[in-house]
Amino acid sequence: ARLSEADAGGGGSKAILEGGASYEGGWLTGQKHGEGILVLPDGARYEGQFKHDKKSGKGVYNYPSGSTYFGQWYCDLQDGQGEERWADGSVFTGDFQAGEKHGRGKFVWSTLCRYEGEFDHNDMHGEGVYTWNDGRGYTGQWTRNTMCPKGSMWWSDGRAYEGEFLDGRKHGEGVLRWPDGRSYSGQWSE
Repeated sequence: ARLSEADAGGGGSKAILEGGASYEGGWLTGQKHGEGILVLPDGARYEGQFKHDKKSGKGVYNYPSGSTYFGQWYCDLQDGQGEERWADGSVFTGDFQAGEKHGRGKFVWSTLCRYEGEFDHNDMHGEGVYTWNDGRGYTGQWTRNTMCPKGSMWWSDGRAYEGEFLDGRKHGEGVLRWPDGRSYSGQWSE
């Protein structure tokens, strides 16, 4: 990072960086290091820990869109435990790896639909539970944001299905049960 005005020694100071960003905080051998505040030309703002010129450790990043991320960073990427909040009220809390939702987490959308379970490269993938705001729910396996291949689904009227899914629909072997005790077991293709 090039400085236009700073004590780039070991102390804290303020600098205008190449590209128009500003930084106030700790320095080590001419690099952002320790606690600091970085403000980018687009209005984004990061306040937290730096290591060797990169966001690393705990920090808060405020996006120009009104979204915020609070949590762990490593080499300028969200990495570790964190929480991301969007301007529309949606919230994700959980594991990040290399800037993506990856591991376990909970996502609650502004529509009050929610998913809690495993994520892989930002996708719902693995085991998880999804509930809709109309009382429906699904628990089971997910493949790239789609209910697949096995799980259980329930509806607010008391119906429940357990079995195979393909592309988010009942498909293959499964059992549908009604609240009055009736059931159908067999092959499904929706």
